[in-house]
Amino acid sequence: MEELRAKLPANAHPIGIDISKTEYALVGFWPWIWTFGGDPMHEDNQGNVTINWADDGTVKAFQWLQDAVKKNWTPPDQAIKAERQLMSTDQMVFKLDGPYLTGILQSDNPSVYKSVADVNTHWGVTTTPVGPGQSAPVTCADIHNLGMSANSNNKDLAWKLIDYLTSNKQVLTNYLVTEGVFPHKSQVASGGPYANLFSDDISQAFINKVFPTMRPPAYHPKYSQAATYVVTALQDIAGGANVPKRLAQLNTDVKTVFGQ
Repeated sequence: MEELRAKLPANAHPIGIDISKTEYALVGFWPWIWTFGGDPMHEDNQGNVTINWADDGTVKAFQWLQDAVKKNWTPPDQAIKAERQLMSTDQMVFKLDGPYLTGILQSDNPSVYKSVADVNTHWGVTTTPVGPGQSAPVTCADIHNLGMSANSNNKDLAWKLIDYLTSNKQVLTNYLVTEGVFPHKSQVASGGPYANLFSDDISQAFINKVFPTMRPPAYHPKYSQAATYVVTALQDIAGGANVPKRLAQLNTDVKTVFGQ
């Protein structure tokens, strides 16, 4: 990163780390926490969550974030949308993102990225780096879902819409695929009905290299409430707050959310 910073112009950055006060900033930071060996919120699939936002790996991850801001490796206050726009104009080198980046880059800078092939010419995809607390790459399973309210008065109609949006061939090929959204992996793997639409290098990298490294965070009914405290701490630490002290406070806050 130091070498990249030295070679890049002042308006460009080696890496993008979402430091906005949005829940998605936490989605983007989970892989870095895990890479440094942190496991601050662990759910046992039975609804029980173990919380320790002051563990050694988590402290190291947040310290790395603070150092990255201080050294101007990453913009100090950009959300993911703004970072993607920087990518589209060659002002950012690395960023964690999903397979939809092909559609987003085409939308953000259509004069340069006229097709998926153009995106593949300019960009490549690989796994996260192996860090001091992780023996293999790891990324966050950020799965976009459609659902209906249990209180809906039109459940049959809602299900028909969900079924249509996720199974209709015209929707899949003309909308979802063009935006970079993947159907079920079995449909895009070799021999699947849409495999030919995901034959480019970026798609293949996601299918064969990135997807196997996905790990879900501690999704729980109180996850979003806890996330508001986490992203506030993320911003505070990026702004220079003492890392161990701020994470100790965060640990107390999140435990309170879960009644611990």
